[in-house]
Amino acid sequence: MRWPEGKQRPEARDYTPRRYDSAAGELDIDFVVHGDGPASSWASQAQPGDKLAIGGPRGSRLVPDDFDYYVLLGDETTLPAIGRHLEELPASSRVIVLLEVADAAEEQSLANRDSVEVRWLHRDGAEPGSTELLLSALRELKLPDGDGYFFAAGEAGTLRPIRRYLADELGANKDWTSISGYWKRGTANHDHHEPI
Repeated sequence: MRWPEGKQRPEARDYTPRRYDSAAGELDIDFVVHGDGPASSWASQAQPGDKLAIGGPRGSRLVPDDFDYYVLLGDETTLPAIGRHLEELPASSRVIVLLEVADAAEEQSLANRDSVEVRWLHRDGAEPGSTELLLSALRELKLPDGDGYFFAAGEAGTLRPIRRYLADELGANKDWTSISGYWKRGTANHDHHEPI
């Protein structure tokens, strides 16, 4: 995209499309409403007919579908990405999902098949990005035999110990992990491409 000289570029955020229907001209994007970020503020006030500029696709890392199992984990900001992964993986794929949300009211319907195990972790009043629920649940997992792929996203600070655990204690292959800090507690404009 090009911006006219002297004009400030508008604020932008990267989002995972949840669903796209080219025939209907529909694109579904899930927003987490959490304070005063540009996307959160827009989503909390959006009305039918409001405009939103969309660019992309930016490109996503394609996950091979031949692993013995997959572990997908994160907070509510990862729900669209995890939902998309579940839909794109073969129905027979063994998947373990760990999701941290505020409480039971935040749970969503995800894949409904025997090969997918979803564990909801409730913060029960704790601030987002302030718990070790994901790390504790990951440590408690009895992983299946074989080669596994790990996807983790959410608050950057909670992901650092997860990255260390995967690398140092589990010995997970670095090429078979994807870890992205989608947001950082106390930071308004966190660059989620920044290494964790």
